[in-house]
Amino acid sequence: MKEYNGFSGAYRAKVGRLLNKAIFEGKLKAPEKCCVCGQEEGGMHYHLEDYSKPFEELREICIGCHMKLHMRFEYPNMWKQHLHEVRLGRKSPPYKNVGHFFNKLRLLNITKDFDFVPMVENPTTWYEKLAITNDKYITDEKATNLQPD
Repeated sequence: MKEYNGFSGAYRAKVGRLLNKAIFEGKLKAPEKCCVCGQEEGGMHYHLEDYSKPFEELREICIGCHMKLHMRFEYPNMWKQHLHEVRLGRKSPPYKNVGHFFNKLRLLNITKDFDFVPMVENPTTWYEKLAITNDKYITDEKATNLQPD
């Protein structure tokens, strides 16, 4: 797992284990519907922007939207294109898992030179308001509220 928003892959994995444990124990329901595109089929995840607060602002999100959201710093035009398609009412394909998503992405031969798409005008949702540059996030050293493994 890669670093995201200043949180190391190891820290993000620890948060993932906490969330999975809560789902297994019935303290947290498993995600069922993507809050970005509305997809209800295929694999679902929870998304966090701030891993220091793992049970706050959890977002149910399908694998396609989740992976594109996390890739927005490296592929901002792919993210902007995705937002445009969501505004048109299109859903992400129902990917079974992250590997399935990346296999499909490789087949499309996506590059950083993805077609230019302007940012969404008048963003209204949390995901439309996300930054596409990764320059202002806290680090896991500041996140202290997790229980040890």
